[in-house]
Amino acid sequence: MEIRYTYIADDGTEFDNEEECRAYEDALKVSFSSVVIFDENKNILSHDWEEIEGNDFYIVIVDKPEAEKLFDKLSDYISFEKPKFEIHAGDVLAWDLYSEEWFNVHERIEDYMRLIHELQTKAAEVL
Repeated sequence: MEIRYTYIADDGTEFDNEEECRAYEDALKVSFSSVVIFDENKNILSHDWEEIEGNDFYIVIVDKPEAEKLFDKLSDYISFEKPKFEIHAGDVLAWDLYSEEWFNVHERIEDYMRLIHELQTKAAEVL
């Protein structure tokens, strides 16, 4: 009778041997260092996706290539899809619970500022 072991990484990925599993988890830890996750009160959150899923949180991109790899690895594990736009180092991303999509916080602020300016201009024309 042959005994087989299955090694399961933190994200649920299964491996036939312990060395591959440990190497994968080490690579995942390096990838996690490419992002900083914090809540609306600016508290840094752990990288326990089950703990943060469904809560309001923001991600700061520290290293673009590694962050992209992280999104690729975890997009199947968590219910969030990876961003549908190009990310850059320094970007701040947030998950919109209503549209169920990522958005770039800085770009969203710029959009709102343009809208405010348009509304102010129209209001000035009326007065």
